[in-house]
Amino acid sequence: RMIGIEVATSIVKYINSGASVNAVNFAECDLRAIPSTDLATVRIVNVHQNVPGVLRQINNILADYNVNKQISDSKGDVAYFMADVTVNDPKEINTIYEQVTAIQENIITRVLF
Repeated sequence: RMIGIEVATSIVKYINSGASVNAVNFAECDLRAIPSTDLATVRIVNVHQNVPGVLRQINNILADYNVNKQISDSKGDVAYFMADVTVNDPKEINTIYEQVTAIQENIITRVLF
């Protein structure tokens, strides 16, 4: 029963905040929560192939924005990246999403509000 609660809690945390702590077959990343009063910050969550140059591409995309915090980890051939970014115009969220998902090594990208 306890393992079921632990797994369910981890899944909810991953869905809601992108946290992958205690993952067995996946890179482990976690960032402190974005305060509910902070309506200008979004979390970019990206899974990509673990090859040189991907983080440079992502950081080049985010270079024009205020990146509050970021973290990356890898496990084998897969890497996981999270960043909290301040955006002033909601259209910028879509621009960031489209640019990150266009990276050839992208596996999946999510934007959390």
